[in-house]
Amino acid sequence: MGNEKKNATSSDALLARIQGNSSQTLDFVGWIFDGLIIHDNSNIVEFCCGTGKQTLEFVKRYAPSSNIYAFDIEQSSIDHLESQIEESLKKNTTCRCLDFNNFKKVKENLPESIDVFFCSYGLYYNNHALEFLTLIKSRLTENGQIIIVGPYGKNNGELYDLLNECDVTIDEHILYTSQRFMIEIIDWMTDHFKDMEIKTERNFIAWDSADKVFSYWKNSTFYNADLQDTVKKRLDKHFKLHTEFINSKFIMKAKAKTFLP
Repeated sequence: MGNEKKNATSSDALLARIQGNSSQTLDFVGWIFDGLIIHDNSNIVEFCCGTGKQTLEFVKRYAPSSNIYAFDIEQSSIDHLESQIEESLKKNTTCRCLDFNNFKKVKENLPESIDVFFCSYGLYYNNHALEFLTLIKSRLTENGQIIIVGPYGKNNGELYDLLNECDVTIDEHILYTSQRFMIEIIDWMTDHFKDMEIKTERNFIAWDSADKVFSYWKNSTFYNADLQDTVKKRLDKHFKLHTEFINSKFIMKAKAKTFLP
C-alpha cells in the first residue's frame, strides 16, 4: 500500500499521470462540465482538487460571480493550483491543504452552505466516504447538487491484464476503488436524493511506446518496483508486434439533487 499512498497524493506523480493520459480520446474536462448548470452567487466546493485541472475550469466559468473552495491533502498541489489562478479571480477562490479524513477540520473549513459539491477521482481515499458525503449533505442548500466522478467496471483492464501476466498483484483495495467504489456512491445517492443523473464513458488511452506505458505505471498507485524489469521486457515484446498499447478508462459521473422527503 506504500506506493498507493505516495503516488495518490504526490503532485509530481499526479502531473505524470495527467501527461500519460494526454493521448486520450475524450475531452475529459469538457465531458465533466457538459450540461452542468450553476447559478450566480453559488458556493462551489471541490475536494481532492489535485493540481487543479477541474478547479481552474470552475474558476474560469464561475469565479467572477461565485465562490470556489478547493481542498487537497498535498500542499505542493495547492501551491501549483494557486500559481495558475489569475490575480483578479483569487478573491473568489479559496485553496487550502486539508486532510478530508479529519472531519473536525473539514467542518471548520467548509462554508456554512454549499450549492455545488464536486469530487473527481479522489473520494475513495476517504476512509469513511459515505459518512463524509453525509456531512457534505448537511451543508447542502435546498437546490444544491453533489457531483462525483470516478472509475468503474473494467477500468484499466488491458493494463491490469498485462501486469498480471508479469505476476504483478493488483491490491484488492485498488481494484475496489478503481472498479466498484462508484456503485456504492450510486446506492448512497439513491437513499438520499430524488433526482439523479448517471453518465458513463469509455475513454481510450493510446500509448505509442513502452516508455510511456512504463512511466504511467511507475506513477500509478499500483506500481511494483521489484517487477519493473519483467514488465519492461513484456512491454518491449508488445511493441515489437504493435505500434501502440491501448488502455480503457471507464468513467462515471454521478450527479444528485433534491432531498428525499
